[in-house]
Amino acid sequence: MNNLSLLFSSPTAETEPIKLLDGLLTLYKRPASHQSQCRFKLSTGAWHSASTGSDQLAEATTQAISIYETVKLKLASDLAIKTRTFRQLATQELAAAARVVQANPNKRTHVDYIHIYTKYLTPFFGDYQINDITREVVDDYVAWRISRMGKNPKTYTQRRHAGLYKRVIERARDQGLIHRLRTIPLLEVAADRAEIRPAFSHQEIDYLLEYMRDWERFGRNQRSNHMRRLCRVYVEFLLGTGIRQGTESMPLLRRRSHVRIVLGRPTPPYF
Repeated sequence: MNNLSLLFSSPTAETEPIKLLDGLLTLYKRPASHQSQCRFKLSTGAWHSASTGSDQLAEATTQAISIYETVKLKLASDLAIKTRTFRQLATQELAAAARVVQANPNKRTHVDYIHIYTKYLTPFFGDYQINDITREVVDDYVAWRISRMGKNPKTYTQRRHAGLYKRVIERARDQGLIHRLRTIPLLEVAADRAEIRPAFSHQEIDYLLEYMRDWERFGRNQRSNHMRRLCRVYVEFLLGTGIRQGTESMPLLRRRSHVRIVLGRPTPPYF
């Protein structure tokens, strides 16, 4: 009766929300829209909103209640309320990765993320609705990826692909696009474990350092000699600290480094 009374009540200010179904459903208008919107909380805790498609209070009220009941029925039947393609969700992940790269260019990991999304995951899964991805589709991707790469990727590469694919699935679940009881198949990591490359022996390190001390003195000119010496010092710095060349060492600046390097035989913990 309370809901029916709204159909014949006096006009309400457009900006004032209207509570329906004992407060479970809210009818409101956005400032830039003439049509009424409705919103309500799902059993997952997420909010669901939709347009009623009407600017008339009576019609909008009826439509809002219909939307609410339809969504309840879909949830009870384990059906998605709304859907998105893999491409739409992956685009959101790409935007997040691009922001990280822009803020910190040294984050090579996120550059790799963008590469995997744009070259592998999105071209294959892009047009699939997120709820239409089945185990057969995932298995087809594994075969397609091998043909595209020309080889079976190593464990590390497969783990990257699986992790980024899972991010899209989790984003869909967070947005209420997947029912909490529905399972979307994930990518599996099935490659053989990569072999660990052998480390340098003490004899090899001694030979390398001894060779570089002579090598630095026989450049084409004085500038070349200085660059060779800098290279030797850099190698000794890497050996003495255990830091890896690239992402770890790139942010270092000489004025911020207070490291005392003792030349000679490196200590065992670093090798």
